[in-house]
Amino acid sequence: MEFNISPSPYGSLPARAFPPRAAGPGAIRIVRAATTTTGIEGTTPTPRECGTTGLTNATCSWTSTNLNGGWADYSGTFTWDTPSGEQYIGFQAISSTWGLSGGNYLDEISVTLKPFLHFAGGASNVSFVEGETAPTINVRIVGTVTSGFTIPLTVGGTATRGTTATPGANDDYILTAANATITVPAGDYGAGQNINIPITFLSDTVVENNETITFTIPTGSSLPYVVANTDECAGVAIGEMTINILDNDVDLRISKTNTPAVQPLDQAADTVTSGQNVTYTLLVENGARAVSGAVIQDQAVSGITCPAPAPASASVTCTASSGPACTSATYPVSTLTGSGIVLGNMPANSTVTLTFTCRVN
Repeated sequence: MEFNISPSPYGSLPARAFPPRAAGPGAIRIVRAATTTTGIEGTTPTPRECGTTGLTNATCSWTSTNLNGGWADYSGTFTWDTPSGEQYIGFQAISSTWGLSGGNYLDEISVTLKPFLHFAGGASNVSFVEGETAPTINVRIVGTVTSGFTIPLTVGGTATRGTTATPGANDDYILTAANATITVPAGDYGAGQNINIPITFLSDTVVENNETITFTIPTGSSLPYVVANTDECAGVAIGEMTINILDNDVDLRISKTNTPAVQPLDQAADTVTSGQNVTYTLLVENGARAVSGAVIQDQAVSGITCPAPAPASASVTCTASSGPACTSATYPVSTLTGSGIVLGNMPANSTVTLTFTCRVN
């Protein structure tokens, strides 16, 4: 008797109304067994052969459980090395003495696969704004875990990992399990259950670029699980997850000058003349994260009158490098020197320029 796996349910035979034999071209033999009517292994041909091309680590053993009744137990393990895809398992009588109509009785057949696992959610990366609702990161387990095991995730990325005792001022997250290890208890996980990665996200007060955290599930034939896609047949498994943390600390820079052609900041030795009109430029520069609703104020100071008398413009003009940051082309100067001009959405790395004219008293 042979136990085979094949991409065809009937091997080299046409479709029949009997169970698949999974033999013929393309079939992979898992084990060949020959047992006498008293439950003892035969001697010819080779009574027990494990594996063939396409398998590694194939082992098999035989135990006579009932000499009088003629039953014997065969068990073993193997690693499937052939391409993924739909496969069929089957059993075939191969005795030349009895012909294809003769063979062994089979009972209590059990094929146990290593549990499959991958990151849940269907996406290999997620993003969230620091301090807001954070994503839940899960590893999905499918199948039977005969003996519990742990998964020591590899942790990387640019974010700063803190400790549960004393998180630092710029720490971004805490892992409550040592070395990001996930414990998978023994049990039947059926069509799939999620196990949460024990991570706590923090909101620091440091203005910084967006940061990342990466989790990677180790792989290898010696491990007690297989990283595989359980959502789609032959689909790519998500074995690495990237979390993008978008900084919530606004990075706005404002400079003011009356000589913008020279430099963005006012010059120390600059002089003005009484009765002269002076045009000031406020340059608002945004950092790596979009911001909306920024309020720009420039308090009035003694020695100048803003706005300058006619015919000079009595308004603040607004221009944006990109996006709808200027909710109006002009604003009253009194708004700038009072409650402030409320800007719209400023995309990352964009600028807003405000200009207005004052009279030197």
